[in-house]
Amino acid sequence: MTWAAIWNQARRLTDPMQELDALAQGPVAQADMLLEGTIARLARKPLRIWQGLSGSEIALCVYILPDGTVRIVHGELDVTTPSCFVAEGEVLRLRYTTCARGRTDIIDLHNLDRATRFVRRTGLAHAGLATDFLPGDAAYLDLFHGVAVATHALSGADLPGVAAGTLIDTPDGARAVETLIPGDELLIDGGRIGKLRWTATREVLAIGQSAPVLIRAPYFGLNQDLTVTPATRILVCGAAVEYQFGTDAVLVQANDMVNNIAVQRDTRRPVQTFWHLMLDDHDCISVGRCSVETVLLSDLVASDCGAGAARLGRADNTPCNPVLDRAAAQSLLSHLPGARHAA
Repeated sequence: MTWAAIWNQARRLTDPMQELDALAQGPVAQADMLLEGTIARLARKPLRIWQGLSGSEIALCVYILPDGTVRIVHGELDVTTPSCFVAEGEVLRLRYTTCARGRTDIIDLHNLDRATRFVRRTGLAHAGLATDFLPGDAAYLDLFHGVAVATHALSGADLPGVAAGTLIDTPDGARAVETLIPGDELLIDGGRIGKLRWTATREVLAIGQSAPVLIRAPYFGLNQDLTVTPATRILVCGAAVEYQFGTDAVLVQANDMVNNIAVQRDTRRPVQTFWHLMLDDHDCISVGRCSVETVLLSDLVASDCGAGAARLGRADNTPCNPVLDRAAAQSLLSHLPGARHAA
């Protein structure tokens, strides 16, 4: 896999790669780009917030229209979102993939503040150039806190996962997650035993709100620092949970736990490898005294904007415990030690 470039807060995290010149000389079978940033303003005229190095005739161009519509133009491609898709001060994430065969192309726009999403597959065969995506002007980098260009497919969905090296509890003792294989027995919530049925590894970009989340020990029962994907949920139980929600335990998404004290973004490396685990039934595995969510089958089926999750049974669509939204998660964390300043 080739990363042409990664920027975080306009600072380049990757060195110019030797093969970049070769990529620029001819089309690539697949190119993928991620843009994430806060929309500072809406203008009276269409505002161009990105243009590739190849020039406006053939390069990728992204515009924000006065009514909050996002327009994406790339060669024959010309796609617009519904109006009012984004407003001033809101965070917009764009993942755009071209495919020489027109089979895996995708436009995936996500308003992270409203959790609204616009996904479109065009079916256009487009063998793009790396220079179609690389910034035509350094000023564009100031508009985004995260930018990445790759010549391989980026993951379109954030699945629960733990970083390589994480020690997972098994009946025979703790084992590094990368040594686990389907069929292995794992300790799950309540001291029970579950069987691992599926595992996979993916690269995760450590930029913007896509960045992994680092949970510090000894918070949440950890005996080691734990790095997880933003979508990973941690099982929280105790008197505060029962008092506020009338149940023994709830799942809290790592993305909603960030407070820069016990929980923070992990941007130490621009790209990190994570392992995803799935059991026969959705449950939480043990990492020390912390219970960490595994992959829910419906999330896996729907990953990369696929379809078919609606045809699964209730058990494959329903998490093992109630899931808190961000507001409820912040309320709960404010009552937990070490999380009184959640942001």
